[in-house]
This record gives sequence, structure tokens and C-alpha cells, in this order.
Amino acid sequence: MSLVLRIDRELGYSYSLFKDEDELKECLQDTACDNSGYSDEEYNKENGHVSLDEYCEMYNYSYIKFTHEQIKEALREYAEKNNLKDNWNEEII
Repeated sequence: MSLVLRIDRELGYSYSLFKDEDELKECLQDTACDNSGYSDEEYNKENGHVSLDEYCEMYNYSYIKFTHEQIKEALREYAEKNNLKDNWNEEII
């Protein structure tokens, strides 16, 4: 399990979450295809070689990939810091 945080540097550092790098690439590829005016098939034939990093450069995005352990630790710390309660109305210990 991983999680990818996309950072849009042009829109004041707005963020989006993706389940992995493949999902982020697919999203950027779909956007590029829509902007190109080509059909999906035509676009993929001409641009199937474009990497995730090339798409990120094109849109001025960056991304951070988090591991399962990093996600658990960050969320646990956030819950403790903000005194969030679980579904039993108990604080995280």
C-alpha cells in the first residue's frame, strides 16, 4: 500500500491524493489527451512513452510517495495532536 500526494505548484501549492504513481500518471495522461484533441487511441499511440516525471514537468507538478508505515505514523500523530476520537468516542492513545 502506498499513497501519492500530488503538489500543484502553479495553483498555490494545491494538493491531490492518489493511490499510487500509476493512478497519478493515468490522471495526467487523461488530462493531456483531453487537451490535445486526439482520441485516446491516437494520443496513446503518439505519447505512450511519456513518463510520470515528464507529465509532472509539463504541468509543473511534483509528488511525494508515502509508504504504508509513513501513512500510519503520520495519521496517528495527527490524531493525537488534535485530540481526535475514534468511533467509540475515545481518544487515540
